Amino acid sequence: MGVNLTLVLGHSLGAAALLAFPERASASLEMQRAARQLWQVVRPRWPNLGGVEEFAAIVDRERLTEDEVQAAWARGETLSFEWAGFDLYFGRRALEATHLERLAAFALDLDQLRAPLQACARALARELRSPSIVYGPDSSSPFEAALDVVANSSLSEIIAVATHNCGAPARNMRDMVVGDDGMPLDRDGYFIEVVAAMTQQEIQSLCAVALESFEDVLPPERFRDAHDWVHRYGEWGLAMEFIIDWIGDLDLPVDQAQFDAIERAMAAMGGAESSRMKWLRGYFASLTAQNSHEGDSA
Repeated sequence: MGVNLTLVLGHSLGAAALLAFPERASASLEMQRAARQLWQVVRPRWPNLGGVEEFAAIVDRERLTEDEVQAAWARGETLSFEWAGFDLYFGRRALEATHLERLAAFALDLDQLRAPLQACARALARELRSPSIVYGPDSSSPFEAALDVVANSSLSEIIAVATHNCGAPARNMRDMVVGDDGMPLDRDGYFIEVVAAMTQQEIQSLCAVALESFEDVLPPERFRDAHDWVHRYGEWGLAMEFIIDWIGDLDLPVDQAQFDAIERAMAAMGGAESSRMKWLRGYFASLTAQNSHEGDSA
């Protein structure tokens, strides 16, 4: 029996976030590291497999505008990217990723594939700031009804449907297996993995990266103040809020890397949907549109 690794991440992805995802994810060191680990396991199985680069970065199949993304969703279509052997399908409120490799007895460490696959899944979940991953069989089963991303299912709704159709989730991967030999997987089985929250040190590191990206943009005295808040006083959130305020007060330029760094830091502190981040998204979108218009006119 072949089994696809399927994971569902509940996350409110807007069209703008979807467009920025390939660049954001390809810059994630955790995602690159996880993809490389997977490549090292998969490479001996397929000698003609290309270099690690094809696993270490997301490649978008086509460049779409925000209007085109919204129009695709209105038609009931789901857009997709490829990364590390995953096909990533983006719906309005949820993401479904199906691994390309057919795995027999996924619950066991067949050819050491399970560990790097789960590392990739966790890296993807953290990049999308999802608290959980839901694993289940891809064969015809009651579990399949929970994976309808076109229906705009949130993570809580997905888990509710899975629980209604299949009962409580397994306590671990091995409990999904029927029989000691690990084959086949229980057609009603599924497993929810909780993605670990970031440590304070990891959050501080994200804030430091965001701050450093503005060293040549902020006035020196303001950069020094923010640097002290991050590195001396542990007031990381205060530093990020002031940086956003200064961007508005001083009408500072913001590029994609700087915006992504602030967004990652704010999301790690639970501020992804704060009033300041909503303002910054609008400000950055306006700057991007203005720069694009000026480039077309040149």
